[in-house]
Amino acid sequence: MKAKLFICLQIVIYWGSYLVPKSKKIWVFGEWYGQRYADNPRYFFEYVNKEHPNIKSIWITKSKNLVSTIKQSGFECFYYKSLKAIYYQLRCKKVFYCQRLLDDISGFLISGNVDRVQLWHGVPLKKIGFDVKPEYESQLRIKNLKKLIAPFLYIKPTLVVACSDYDKNIFARAFGIDINRVKVLGYPRNDYLISNKKPPSHPFKVLYAPTLRETKGRFFNGLISEDIIDHLGNKLKHHDIHLLIKFHPLNLPTSIVNQKINDSDVMELIPNNENIYEHLIRANVLVTDYSSLIFDAMLLHKPIIHYISDLEIYVDSERQLYTDYAEVVSGVQVNTVEKLIEKLVEIKNKSIFFSRNNNKLCKKYFKYQDKSNSFRLFKLITEIG
Repeated sequence: MKAKLFICLQIVIYWGSYLVPKSKKIWVFGEWYGQRYADNPRYFFEYVNKEHPNIKSIWITKSKNLVSTIKQSGFECFYYKSLKAIYYQLRCKKVFYCQRLLDDISGFLISGNVDRVQLWHGVPLKKIGFDVKPEYESQLRIKNLKKLIAPFLYIKPTLVVACSDYDKNIFARAFGIDINRVKVLGYPRNDYLISNKKPPSHPFKVLYAPTLRETKGRFFNGLISEDIIDHLGNKLKHHDIHLLIKFHPLNLPTSIVNQKINDSDVMELIPNNENIYEHLIRANVLVTDYSSLIFDAMLLHKPIIHYISDLEIYVDSERQLYTDYAEVVSGVQVNTVEKLIEKLVEIKNKSIFFSRNNNKLCKKYFKYQDKSNSFRLFKLITEIG
């Protein structure tokens, strides 16, 4: 009953928000269900704060801990239920996010006459949005009725930022918008990555970041399973290789795996609230499967090891891919721990290792590598008015 009343209240507030005058000088930012401060919205938020202080840039978060962290950096940030957060969301003319507007901030406070800029969070390898599964006719009828009453539940972006023609076409289809509303400008996050490239670190660090497995349950640990973690730890220690582990937030380590990682001298678990891109910059090698981090490592010219042991099962039961996986392999592909260690040792001994195909792939997936993505985005946004 309470949930239904809250939805009714949201509907009333949404339609009432059209009556609130909007300010072109108030821009609102949020990301990752309001729980993180580490992606494209963050880097564009910081750019606008630094380069265009005449714009009142406001960060909205659903984490009380983040409020103090962001404020300590000298930026304006408010908890989403606070009066100031509500005020700025009702008054803003532009809003920036990277998941779903309703999730990243309080979407029902953002009226349909606000510019909604979808910055997304990675070059898409796995299918997203409307490409994931078709909607049946009965579902569409219910959805269309909801759209009339509560448009904020399904509202689409007015602008989507892409990195190349590859994802421009994907985003138009996946978000169900006209292709002219997708602009190839480059991600603000990429400006940060390119500007902060680091030389190989010592000790030799490997970042392992598997993608989400929805059908595997809460405790899918991929390479770091209970039956091989001791063997893996011994191998890493023997070769003086340090493994940084970042599980997807929805796939947590089991208590046994967690304890073994904590007890290890060569393995470290990265908390979910930490910025994975900071760790990627410092890592010598990326090990992953179907994560879009592949493209970020590619941009940094990092060696990549594709740990793939279930491609057919993943595509059949989890998520289809936009392209043949072989086309995005810019490193080496392995499917056993022994092969993985063998390749890591090779890379460590050679100090540098990446596919000759890397530059060609970078040009395909990243039109711009000039550290001016935020500049282009700001220019376009201000031209829109």
